[in-house]
Amino acid sequence: MERIGIGAVVGAGSIVTKSVPDFAVVAGNPARVLRMRFSESQIERLILESPWERCPEDYVSAVRRLSLED
Repeated sequence: MERIGIGAVVGAGSIVTKSVPDFAVVAGNPARVLRMRFSESQIERLILESPWERCPEDYVSAVRRLSLED
């Protein structure tokens, strides 16, 4: 399954045709990786330290529903 990664930045008007890595900056038609926002070691720390990455998906969905009700 193709996806846009966590913390990725997609340029305006870009056509994304394949998966975008976490914390990548992509742009163009088709979109291509221009650069990474952080080094590999920084990305590993960001993902490992993110509390949302460790939460069960049903918990995240419930929080999202609550935030949309306001």
